[in-house]
Amino acid sequence: GGSLLRKGLVCVLLRSLHCQYAVHSHAADPNLFPKRLPVWCKRLLLWGISGTGRVIVLTQFWHDQFSSLLNLPAGRILLLPNPANLPKSIPDRSMTEGVKLLFLGRIGARKGAFDVIRALATLPEVLQARCHLTLAGDGDIDTAQMLATQLGCSSRVTISGWVGPADVDRLLAESDVLLLPSYAEGMAMALVEAMSWGLAVVTTKAGGAGEFLQNGRNSLLVTPGDVLGISDALSELVTNRDRRVQLGQAARVTISQFSIDHYVLKLACVYEELAGKLPGGKPSTFLGAEPSRETLMPAV
Repeated sequence: GGSLLRKGLVCVLLRSLHCQYAVHSHAADPNLFPKRLPVWCKRLLLWGISGTGRVIVLTQFWHDQFSSLLNLPAGRILLLPNPANLPKSIPDRSMTEGVKLLFLGRIGARKGAFDVIRALATLPEVLQARCHLTLAGDGDIDTAQMLATQLGCSSRVTISGWVGPADVDRLLAESDVLLLPSYAEGMAMALVEAMSWGLAVVTTKAGGAGEFLQNGRNSLLVTPGDVLGISDALSELVTNRDRRVQLGQAARVTISQFSIDHYVLKLACVYEELAGKLPGGKPSTFLGAEPSRETLMPAV
């Protein structure tokens, strides 16, 4: 949408000036351009983006999308998943009473926020009584509140709106389950953070998440829009504390392989490589061979 238009125009300028630059994509929707954008404008923006020294993408799904869209050599597209910054310790959730559910992200249809509320409302009363759902994020807060009221579960739903980093960490530490049944994603940082904190996660394969998530092993995967599927996953996690803890521990092990140290090093290598191509620039002193997809996307 507007983000691509703004940054695409910057890329057009940079390519026109023969600059070295990198494009780091966090797109969520494979339909990158607004529907009414003229064809000539799309071509201009693609020309600007395709002049980049590197396109950095989050998953193999997005690697394939940009490879097809831009027709770039494989070496110009770098797969670099969002990094995990693991807390040194996580809460012991093996003795908790009740189940704290968390939705973290922009409240709206794309991330499945309304589906989460509907799924909670479909649970039997005895299970609803054991749950509390917190939705933290900006977006369509009024619609979410009205929906919870209409479905009769508003007493079990807190909509806190946008929260800062300290409150995000507090919510992650206090919660048991992350619900993020997105229809489209880049690679959701809320998912990365929740796994880092050892939460059991209920999510979808949107944006390539299925490349590092495995249903029943380190997550519960649902189909976007499947409210009954989300409700079934909730029932399983609410009634089985050991299962919640096991999934959360497995999620933390999986995401720990996305080292933030490796991420920073790889970005530094990319920037140094591009700087070395500038007039008078020095070749990279520590840019090694490209890491394999297996190095960046751990097996599950």
